[in-house]
Amino acid sequence: MAAQIIVTDSGRALRARVVVLLLIFGDLLLLLASSIAAFGYTDALNVSGQFHAPGDDVPLVPGLLAMLATLASAAAFYPAARAAKNRLWSDVARWTRVALGAAAVAFGLQIWFIHSLNLVQPVHAYGSFVMLLTGWHAAQLALVMILGGIVLGRAVRGRLAGREYVPVVTGYYWYWVGLSGVVMWAAPVVLR
Repeated sequence: MAAQIIVTDSGRALRARVVVLLLIFGDLLLLLASSIAAFGYTDALNVSGQFHAPGDDVPLVPGLLAMLATLASAAAFYPAARAAKNRLWSDVARWTRVALGAAAVAFGLQIWFIHSLNLVQPVHAYGSFVMLLTGWHAAQLALVMILGGIVLGRAVRGRLAGREYVPVVTGYYWYWVGLSGVVMWAAPVVLR
Protein backbone atom coordinates (compact mmCIF):
# COMPACT_ATOMS: atom_id res chain seq x y z
CA MET A 1 0.00 0.00 0.00
CA ALA A 2 1.42 3.39 -0.99
CA ALA A 3 2.05 5.88 1.78
CA GLN A 4 0.07 9.07 1.59
CA ILE A 5 2.05 12.32 1.62
CA ILE A 6 0.48 15.08 3.64
CA VAL A 7 1.53 18.57 2.65
CA THR A 8 1.26 21.01 5.56
CA ASP A 9 2.64 24.08 3.79
CA SER A 10 0.52 26.10 1.45
CA GLY A 11 1.79 26.43 -2.08
CA ARG A 12 2.65 30.06 -1.45
CA ALA A 13 4.79 29.26 1.58
CA LEU A 14 6.62 26.56 -0.35
CA ARG A 15 7.28 28.93 -3.26
CA ALA A 16 8.54 31.57 -0.83
CA ARG A 17 10.97 29.10 0.72
CA VAL A 18 12.20 28.11 -2.73
CA VAL A 19 12.77 31.78 -3.59
CA VAL A 20 14.82 32.29 -0.42
CA LEU A 21 16.86 29.19 -1.13
CA LEU A 22 17.48 30.49 -4.66
CA LEU A 23 18.60 33.84 -3.20
CA ILE A 24 21.03 32.07 -0.91
CA PHE A 25 22.27 29.83 -3.73
CA GLY A 26 22.72 32.84 -6.02
CA ASP A 27 24.53 34.65 -3.23
CA LEU A 28 26.89 31.72 -2.81
CA LEU A 29 27.57 31.58 -6.55
CA LEU A 30 28.34 35.30 -6.71
CA LEU A 31 30.56 35.09 -3.65
CA LEU A 32 32.38 32.09 -5.11
CA ALA A 33 32.81 33.79 -8.50
CA SER A 34 34.09 36.99 -6.92
CA SER A 35 36.48 35.06 -4.68
CA ILE A 36 37.84 33.11 -7.65
CA ALA A 37 38.29 36.37 -9.56
CA ALA A 38 40.03 37.99 -6.59
CA PHE A 39 42.35 35.03 -6.08
CA GLY A 40 43.10 34.87 -9.81
CA TYR A 41 44.03 38.53 -9.67
CA THR A 42 46.11 37.79 -6.60
CA ASP A 43 48.00 35.01 -8.34
CA ALA A 44 48.66 37.24 -11.34
CA LEU A 45 50.13 39.97 -9.13
CA ASN A 46 52.01 37.71 -6.75
CA VAL A 47 54.86 37.18 -9.20
CA SER A 48 56.51 40.25 -7.66
CA GLY A 49 55.29 39.53 -4.14
CA GLN A 50 52.59 42.19 -4.40
CA PHE A 51 49.76 40.27 -2.80
CA HIS A 52 49.92 42.26 0.39
CA ALA A 53 51.51 45.65 -0.07
CA PRO A 54 53.05 47.42 2.94
CA GLY A 55 50.38 49.50 4.65
CA ASP A 56 47.46 47.37 3.41
CA ASP A 57 46.33 46.26 6.85
CA VAL A 58 42.74 45.43 7.70
CA PRO A 59 41.41 47.42 10.65
CA LEU A 60 40.14 44.70 12.97
CA VAL A 61 37.87 46.77 15.22
CA PRO A 62 35.47 48.16 12.56
CA GLY A 63 35.21 44.74 10.90
CA LEU A 64 34.64 42.95 14.18
CA LEU A 65 31.99 45.47 15.24
CA ALA A 66 30.22 45.16 11.86
CA MET A 67 30.23 41.37 12.14
CA LEU A 68 28.85 41.46 15.69
CA ALA A 69 26.13 43.95 14.71
CA THR A 70 25.17 41.72 11.76
CA LEU A 71 24.90 38.70 14.04
CA ALA A 72 22.88 40.76 16.54
CA SER A 73 20.43 41.77 13.80
CA ALA A 74 19.99 38.16 12.71
CA ALA A 75 19.49 37.07 16.32
CA ALA A 76 16.99 39.89 16.91
CA PHE A 77 14.91 38.81 13.91
CA TYR A 78 14.52 35.26 15.23
CA PRO A 79 11.81 36.25 17.77
CA ALA A 80 9.98 38.10 14.98
CA ALA A 81 9.87 34.94 12.87
CA ARG A 82 8.70 32.93 15.89
CA ALA A 83 5.99 35.50 16.66
CA ALA A 84 4.76 35.30 13.07
CA LYS A 85 4.16 31.58 13.45
CA ASN A 86 1.91 32.40 16.43
CA ARG A 87 0.30 35.38 14.63
CA LEU A 88 1.50 37.91 17.20
CA TRP A 89 1.81 40.86 14.80
CA SER A 90 2.77 43.46 17.41
CA ASP A 91 5.70 41.25 18.47
CA VAL A 92 6.67 40.81 14.82
CA ALA A 93 6.73 44.59 14.40
CA ARG A 94 8.67 45.17 17.63
CA TRP A 95 11.40 42.60 16.95
CA THR A 96 11.65 43.64 13.30
CA ARG A 97 12.31 47.21 14.44
CA VAL A 98 15.09 45.96 16.74
CA ALA A 99 16.58 43.83 13.96
CA LEU A 100 16.37 46.71 11.47
CA GLY A 101 18.12 49.00 13.94
CA ALA A 102 20.95 46.50 14.39
CA ALA A 103 21.17 45.98 10.61
CA ALA A 104 21.39 49.76 10.08
CA VAL A 105 24.21 49.91 12.63
CA ALA A 106 25.96 47.02 10.86
CA PHE A 107 25.54 48.78 7.51
CA GLY A 108 27.03 51.98 8.94
CA LEU A 109 29.91 50.01 10.39
CA GLN A 110 30.53 48.37 7.01
CA ILE A 111 30.77 51.82 5.42
CA TRP A 112 33.13 52.90 8.23
CA PHE A 113 35.20 49.76 7.59
CA ILE A 114 35.51 50.57 3.87
CA HIS A 115 36.47 54.15 4.72
CA SER A 116 39.04 53.09 7.31
CA LEU A 117 40.89 50.69 5.01
CA ASN A 118 43.35 53.43 3.94
CA LEU A 119 44.73 51.29 1.15
CA VAL A 120 47.95 52.36 -0.57
CA GLN A 121 47.46 53.34 -4.21
CA PRO A 122 47.47 51.46 -6.47
CA VAL A 123 45.24 49.03 -4.59
CA HIS A 124 46.81 45.59 -4.76
CA ALA A 125 45.12 42.21 -4.76
CA TYR A 126 44.67 41.93 -1.02
CA GLY A 127 43.08 45.38 -0.79
CA SER A 128 40.84 44.61 -3.77
CA PHE A 129 39.76 41.36 -2.14
CA VAL A 130 38.92 43.08 1.15
CA MET A 131 37.01 45.86 -0.60
CA LEU A 132 35.10 43.31 -2.68
CA LEU A 133 34.00 41.29 0.35
CA THR A 134 33.12 44.38 2.37
CA GLY A 135 31.10 45.92 -0.44
CA TRP A 136 29.29 42.64 -1.09
CA HIS A 137 28.33 42.33 2.56
CA ALA A 138 27.11 45.94 2.61
CA ALA A 139 24.89 45.10 -0.39
CA GLN A 140 23.54 42.05 1.47
CA LEU A 141 22.75 44.23 4.49
CA ALA A 142 20.94 46.73 2.27
CA LEU A 143 18.79 43.91 0.85
CA VAL A 144 18.07 42.61 4.36
CA MET A 145 16.95 46.10 5.44
CA ILE A 146 14.64 46.35 2.41
CA LEU A 147 13.11 42.94 3.19
CA GLY A 148 12.83 43.85 6.88
CA GLY A 149 11.11 47.11 5.96
CA ILE A 150 8.56 45.18 3.91
CA VAL A 151 7.90 42.81 6.82
CA LEU A 152 7.62 45.74 9.24
CA GLY A 153 5.21 47.61 6.98
CA ARG A 154 3.00 44.57 6.56
CA ALA A 155 3.08 43.81 10.29
CA VAL A 156 2.18 47.37 11.31
CA ARG A 157 -0.69 47.49 8.82
CA GLY A 158 -1.92 44.02 9.80
CA ARG A 159 -1.34 42.65 6.32
CA LEU A 160 0.54 39.50 7.34
CA ALA A 161 -2.59 37.51 8.19
CA GLY A 162 -2.57 34.48 5.94
CA ARG A 163 1.04 35.16 5.04
CA GLU A 164 2.79 34.04 8.20
CA TYR A 165 5.56 32.57 6.08
CA VAL A 166 6.83 36.00 4.95
CA PRO A 167 8.76 36.80 8.17
CA VAL A 168 9.91 33.18 8.39
CA VAL A 169 11.47 33.09 4.92
CA THR A 170 12.85 36.61 5.40
CA GLY A 171 14.48 35.24 8.54
CA TYR A 172 16.16 32.48 6.53
CA TYR A 173 17.97 35.08 4.40
CA TRP A 174 18.65 37.27 7.43
CA TYR A 175 20.35 34.38 9.23
CA TRP A 176 22.37 33.62 6.10
CA VAL A 177 23.59 37.23 5.94
CA GLY A 178 24.60 36.98 9.61
CA LEU A 179 26.59 33.80 9.03
CA SER A 180 28.16 35.05 5.81
CA GLY A 181 29.21 38.20 7.68
CA VAL A 182 31.35 36.04 9.93
CA VAL A 183 32.99 34.38 6.91
CA MET A 184 33.52 37.69 5.13
CA TRP A 185 35.13 39.19 8.20
CA ALA A 186 37.34 36.16 8.86
CA ALA A 187 38.59 35.66 5.28
CA PRO A 188 40.74 38.84 5.05
CA VAL A 189 41.99 38.33 8.61
CA VAL A 190 43.10 34.76 7.84
CA LEU A 191 44.67 35.71 4.49
CA ARG A 192 46.71 38.47 6.05
